Amino acid sequence: MSLLCEDTAYINYNLKEAVFYNSLAITNYNLLSKRDVKKFEKTINLNGLLERQTYLEEKWFDIIKISNSIPKISEFINNSQYEYLIKDAKKIKFDIVISQTNTIDSLEVLYNQIDLTSDQKERVQDKIYKIEFQISQDANTMESYQFFIVQYPSAPQIDSARTLKHFAYIEHIKSVNTVEAYNEFILKYPSSAEAKKMLILRNNLLLDDGIHGFIYPTVYQYLPNQFCMPNASRSYRNGIHEGLDFLANRKSPIFSVFDGVIVRIDTVLMDLSLKEYDKMMLVTKEKGNKAPILDYLRGIQVWIQHSDSVYSRYCHLSRTNPDFKLGDIVRQGEIIGYGGNSGLNWSRYKQNRNDNYGQHLHFEIRYGDAYLGKGFPYSEVKRLYEKVFHE
Repeated sequence: MSLLCEDTAYINYNLKEAVFYNSLAITNYNLLSKRDVKKFEKTINLNGLLERQTYLEEKWFDIIKISNSIPKISEFINNSQYEYLIKDAKKIKFDIVISQTNTIDSLEVLYNQIDLTSDQKERVQDKIYKIEFQISQDANTMESYQFFIVQYPSAPQIDSARTLKHFAYIEHIKSVNTVEAYNEFILKYPSSAEAKKMLILRNNLLLDDGIHGFIYPTVYQYLPNQFCMPNASRSYRNGIHEGLDFLANRKSPIFSVFDGVIVRIDTVLMDLSLKEYDKMMLVTKEKGNKAPILDYLRGIQVWIQHSDSVYSRYCHLSRTNPDFKLGDIVRQGEIIGYGGNSGLNWSRYKQNRNDNYGQHLHFEIRYGDAYLGKGFPYSEVKRLYEKVFHE
């Protein structure tokens, strides 16, 4: 039935008095453009009632489609006799409905309407995904993201949900802040970048009351003599010994003393001529332990970070373990290299080229900016390292 036959629209076919009545708007002849007037006059003069109804209903549709009123558009859909207008009106109604529907329950009701097209159903589903994902983000918990992942496995946000769940898990572990929680994460994601951070945080707890629980870095399970301990004098370079010297030849495995992250691992060492080496030694005699040459004297090295403030150094190695690279997690007791005398050129050039001379491991524990035991008397240093290597 045409709108012209309903109370919502009444047409007085006297052109000068033509009025469109409805609860939304009133449009009269005087509001029509000159172009509209001419077209309207032409329909009246030439085409009869049917063409006038078509034109007037199109004008009616123009009015209600900008109303943004679901009741008015529904009224038009129920009363119009023109299918092409009804089809357009339904699209407009859907756009308004979906823009104003912001709850999951209402969207699910809308989704189940039988007259929706496949594209419209897809739009409804996408909005459900967006709302549910936002709910998960607002909660920002492992449980909220897991619910989304299980409930909506085909959602375009699924990869983001998995990533955010992982980040939420990281924050959860940090908030729990226990050795057990950190171990759980490290075992679950051993190769991740976060695992390295978790290991350092765990070790902060383990070493909070002092450095202890380390194993010896070589097969020899005892402390060296005083000359090979920290703070011993090194007159040949006008310096102070900063670590412990352990017996170790090129076949001797060197072990990581505690779990940690490799922050330095050398593979080669620049070889110096006797003249170059002697010149550098003169410099280090003048400047002592602050000389840049000191790093060269340590030879091929591995450095391991154990906590925010505790590191271990393994020096004079003949080679490092090729299975490890910079940034790897290394476990207590794993072989990181082998003993040697790299960096000690004097052993090669001044002892009849006996390349085996002076092989050992120089081992340091760095605490903050200094070596462990710096400035302590030997008795205190010995007790300190006995505690370090105590089971």
